[in-house]
Amino acid sequence: MSTTKRVFAKLSAQEPIKVEFGIAEDVASLAGNGFGEAGVALQRLRRAKEVADKIFSLKDDLAPLIKEAQSIRAEAAMNEVEGFLADFDKLKSKISQAAKELGIDPSSIKYYDQLAKNASSIESAYKQVQGVDKALSREINR
Repeated sequence: MSTTKRVFAKLSAQEPIKVEFGIAEDVASLAGNGFGEAGVALQRLRRAKEVADKIFSLKDDLAPLIKEAQSIRAEAAMNEVEGFLADFDKLKSKISQAAKELGIDPSSIKYYDQLAKNASSIESAYKQVQGVDKALSREINR
């Protein structure tokens, strides 16, 4: 018998040898859990893209608003209103003292009632916007 036939005869008499590559477990793991985890991560990325698209679409509207907010100089406006209210309180005290010395009602002084009404209106409106300067500054500088 030739050498080739003997080799084939010997090989065919042996049981088949099962050969596994070390990568088989990695492939199975990636096909199972890895695929699911990647799918979840992909869903998160899709949601992130949706959110980013919304942010970018708002950017065109936000940029001019931020510039306008910066130009308002809210801190200076807050100081001006606070100064007016402080000046009014001082003036009101002086008027009350002078009216008491003269023995007259402060509201009988020309424009006093209108001034008090305007100051009250400004003070009321001021309470609604009080602190907006700090909040606006914090948001712009974020």
